[in-house]
Amino acid sequence: MFPPAYPTLSSCIRRCGVSGADLRAWMREITSGLRARVFPSELPQVPGLELAVASHPRSETSNDDFYDVLVRPDHRLAIALANLSGVGTPKLAEMAGIRGMFRVLMYENRDPRETLQALNHVLCTAILPAASFVDMRILLVDAAAGSFEYAGAGSRPLLVMREDGVAQQLSHHGPVLGVLGEAAFEPATHGPVNPGDLIAIPSHGCEEVRNAEGEPFGEARLEAAIAESARRAGSPQAFVDGLLDVLRKFRGAIARTEDVTILAVSRVG
Repeated sequence: MFPPAYPTLSSCIRRCGVSGADLRAWMREITSGLRARVFPSELPQVPGLELAVASHPRSETSNDDFYDVLVRPDHRLAIALANLSGVGTPKLAEMAGIRGMFRVLMYENRDPRETLQALNHVLCTAILPAASFVDMRILLVDAAAGSFEYAGAGSRPLLVMREDGVAQQLSHHGPVLGVLGEAAFEPATHGPVNPGDLIAIPSHGCEEVRNAEGEPFGEARLEAAIAESARRAGSPQAFVDGLLDVLRKFRGAIARTEDVTILAVSRVG
């Protein structure tokens, strides 16, 4: 939120003689309040679908990832997972603004492509500070029709794990948001979601997890881990727990330096 030439709020407070411990406590309190406005307090219950999520920020006062889940007026489940570049607590305020815009567009029953285009237009003219951008994925799932609709901006592929073990990659549909105001986005991808299928939405941080040697987990390992976790899991929650366990074992005892968020949805019945 602050131009690079301006002093940060933290530096101003330190100049006033506030101790480091008091400052950290105050920042944690602010962060907690902002997170409550960025992340849903509970997941919606949708007949015919099961949903699970885990989100672990890299620190108590910073977030890169944010997500939202809601049921639209047309009864479809809408899921968004995004990553915002930049640093510091002000990102959470920006995330809250993006989440609000996303919800308005979803309640208007916009499709994922239209939503990305509208968000990109606004983010290129307001909200984001210079040199910031948003990587975002939007998924709509219609339990009654057994179908999904997906569009991604600058994102890594989303994976649909079929009940028979076949993995389907869904690629991105345009550049990151907030950089190119006239960016064009390809039409959303449509497909079936059958009983037993699982759609996995991991954040970029899953690939960026590093072990004691500094080696990243990487895209290939992540895709293999998703396939194996989906094969073993009997539910989205079991899948999320299994994938988190794989990432924890790879990281070992070293401190986390990235946000890790995993969403999963499957059709049942």
